[in-house]
Parts: sequence; structure tokens; C-alpha cells
Amino acid sequence: MDSFDILDKTLIEEYFFRLKRKKEDEQWLKENGEKIKEIMLKNSLKKAQVGKFVVSVSVPDYSNFDMMQVKEKLKTQYPEIFEHVKKEEVDEEKLEEILEKQPELLEVLKDCWVEKKGTPRITINIIEEDD
Repeated sequence: MDSFDILDKTLIEEYFFRLKRKKEDEQWLKENGEKIKEIMLKNSLKKAQVGKFVVSVSVPDYSNFDMMQVKEKLKTQYPEIFEHVKKEEVDEEKLEEILEKQPELLEVLKDCWVEKKGTPRITINIIEEDD
């Protein structure tokens, strides 16, 4: 049995060319998306209207405390922050409560803060016109 009997030539050709176009489009989107992000970040723009489009850029913030360092700093001063289960873990809710009551502790813990930013992301939406 010849494969032409079971596969549609038009379907195979269409699939091939669409896949090729998809790869080219993805490359174009990547390159130009980077340009847009670079321009917006360089100009400290989080949101901009360009014609009938709204462009926004966001940078995910994954910053947090290094809990091992926090634990070492506060272990003796605030034992109520720790849960004593199998391992001593920092009770983050309790830590948050204590920091709200004693904001001066932030100064003690500032060197335990780890800054982590994610990859910038752009979103482009079209403004719908009212009829």
C-alpha cells in the first residue's frame, strides 16, 4: 500500500508550511519582544498606549528572605517563631506578625533578604472601540 493512498498530499504540504511559518514567527516574536521590553524598561515604562494598543511590561519579583539565615539570627531571640516538629522550621506567619509589631527587626534581617527578579514579560492588548 502506497502512503499516498492514506495521507492527503495537501494536508502534508499545509502542515509543513505552517510549521515552518510558526518557527519563523516565533523567532520574530522573540527578537522584537526583547526590543519592546528593552525600550520600556530603559524608559521606566510599565504601561504605554501606542495607537489602539496598550503595552505593559512586568518583571516578576521572587525576592524573599533566606530562611536559613533568618533562622540563625533569630533562633535565640525569638524561639516562638519556630515550630518544633522533626526539624526546626521558621513559622513565616509568626515571623510576619513579629516584624509588624517590631519593624526595627527588619534592619537586623536586611542582610538575609535575597533579591531575585524574573524574566520581564510583555502583554499587548487592543483597545476595543465602542460602537
